[in-house]
Amino acid sequence: MANFKNDVQKTNTVPALISRDDSQILKGFAILIMIAHHAFGFLNRVPANAAFHNILAENNLLEKIARHGNICVPIFLFITGIGLASNAQKDFFPCLKKSFFNFEKIYLPSVIIGSMLLMFFPVEYPDNTTHFATTKTFLLALLGYGRKVCGVWWYASAFLLAIFLMFPLFRFLFSQIEKTFWKTGFLCLVICIFFKVFGIKYCELVPAFALGYFTGTLNFSLEKPFALFRKFREMNYFLRNAIAILVFLAFTSIDFIRPTSRGIAILPGAILLFISIVPAGTFTAKILKFFGKYSGLMWLNHTFFLNYYLRHELYSIPSAIDVFLATTALSLVAAMIMHWIIFAFPWKAFLDKIKV
Repeated sequence: MANFKNDVQKTNTVPALISRDDSQILKGFAILIMIAHHAFGFLNRVPANAAFHNILAENNLLEKIARHGNICVPIFLFITGIGLASNAQKDFFPCLKKSFFNFEKIYLPSVIIGSMLLMFFPVEYPDNTTHFATTKTFLLALLGYGRKVCGVWWYASAFLLAIFLMFPLFRFLFSQIEKTFWKTGFLCLVICIFFKVFGIKYCELVPAFALGYFTGTLNFSLEKPFALFRKFREMNYFLRNAIAILVFLAFTSIDFIRPTSRGIAILPGAILLFISIVPAGTFTAKILKFFGKYSGLMWLNHTFFLNYYLRHELYSIPSAIDVFLATTALSLVAAMIMHWIIFAFPWKAFLDKIKV
């Protein structure tokens, strides 16, 4: 039976549909599948002379499975939507400022370090191309266009679009309607169609943010659909998982029949399945929550190990599990060090000593 002890907010009887703990656990899951996606989803990124190249080339199924790891981005946007919706009752500009600066606290140091590394230590590839950073790419990365420094940093511009465009739009429109299941769901659909029709950048990711905002808005709703969801979470573990697997397969079939960019179609089913299999409070959930704490910095740094500076060393390991574990460990340790420097280092005392 699910333990909602830490989930209850605003009321003593109604637990959140997706609690803060759930969000952290989902973030931990998302960063792990992101690393697997980038490690095994692209054969052309593996050095041709590396031991792992032949393994991946012969095991096409591994590459195909890893390609589906691109659902990590919709998961992150889903969580962003939940977080912003939960602050809808707070003043707009302080909320926007907090979201932006929380992002910049990890993004700005990563851009500086990553750009400096590539300026002074360019990455040479076997096909006679060299990846390096310039002052221009550094400045563009600061503005959110970080793809030229690190390919996976394209998400920075998507996140900034979410907080500076999607969030104000959703917040304003949601404030004009009654917060009911059908009205909020219909409004989310209308906004997604609007982004798609007008071809606004990252329009294919808007449904993920919309689903998160929808969930966050009705996080403590007592309406019947959410009452059923709470009952679902209290079901027998095996029965609950059986239902979740069937729902997930149904969403996967939709994605198979009509392919949707970045795994958006399977997102609801994947989240339901994951929350069912890994409820908060379990040992696995605690581990994933730990990864979730460092997920932002791991997103920003793992490519520097996997595709840049330790590319040959990591792919010389003749085991997919070991490649994944080694990359994850390096990324986590680097993230923990940077997290300590950014958030825990006694900067005030240090600067006071320098002044003296």
